Amino acid sequence: MPRYRRLTKKAEALIAAVYLAGTNTRRVKRALVSLFDGTVVRTRLDKKATNISVLAALGVRRDGQKVLLAIQNMGGESTAAWGQFLADLDARGLKQPEFVIVDGAPGLEAALVALWGENLAIQRCTVHKHRNLLAHAPRNLHDELTEDYRDMTRADSAAGIETRRKAFVRKWRLKCRAVADSLEEAGERLFTFTRLDPSQWKSARTTNAIERLNEEFRRRVKTQTVLPCAQTVPMLLWAMLSAGQIQMRKVDGWETEARVSRKLLDRVESLPQAVRDIAWKGQLRMCQRYRHLMAAGKPKVVATTAIAREMAGFIWAIARSVTPAHA
Repeated sequence: MPRYRRLTKKAEALIAAVYLAGTNTRRVKRALVSLFDGTVVRTRLDKKATNISVLAALGVRRDGQKVLLAIQNMGGESTAAWGQFLADLDARGLKQPEFVIVDGAPGLEAALVALWGENLAIQRCTVHKHRNLLAHAPRNLHDELTEDYRDMTRADSAAGIETRRKAFVRKWRLKCRAVADSLEEAGERLFTFTRLDPSQWKSARTTNAIERLNEEFRRRVKTQTVLPCAQTVPMLLWAMLSAGQIQMRKVDGWETEARVSRKLLDRVESLPQAVRDIAWKGQLRMCQRYRHLMAAGKPKVVATTAIAREMAGFIWAIARSVTPAHA
């Protein structure tokens, strides 16, 4: 290796190949769940150490496996920055996810709604909201606030969560109004996770999955207080994932998700996209409905009959969406 050179040309080519082969540029398919977050990394720009914002998107496939969808250097976490980031994902073929988890940044939520509409299921991270609540309360009330908040967000049922939410607001409106106002600011998006199967609530109510990815990346580069350039961040992360230095496990509760076998996927490949979308929506709905009926103690024959009726409705919807061929 020549003097003063830290990297051979072969190593540079390898890193570039890993970066270019990553999912940052190729087309992506639908993710059932998507997590979005931003982090700050110190890097060298114009010969000066500068903090830059790095935006990342994590997806969860139908088998529960987490995959990194994109990572980009942006100027901040404004609505415009997130809008450009999401527009790139949309251009690469990512369809509207079934469920989105965010940290509560207003720019991100506004960009998501602008792209996918108000009906998008958005979950505000309960951990971030807990930190916000603590920031509004005196230190001597932190332990009591934490106990009440966890009792509310970790209740066993949606009805239990709603009951505890009302009690939380009543209590803290009198004790510390700023805490109650901060909780109500999040609205129903703080409890969107209750739409899912209870086995998935732990994974669905926080952005911990993508936060751990950011933390693991920072831990591995902490010896370099300043990275050489802005492009180093995505290159290093893709290389670490490709080499297996950073691994992402499956999310909790993925076994309860509706799934499609490879054989069936191949069979429906030639069908119109509208038909496939209705079929997948029906499968999600019927799987969730069946689990709820069985958990409620209904006889199996009753649950099966109810599912058969719903299936007939989805079959009718598919029939109406297909234009019959003229003889």
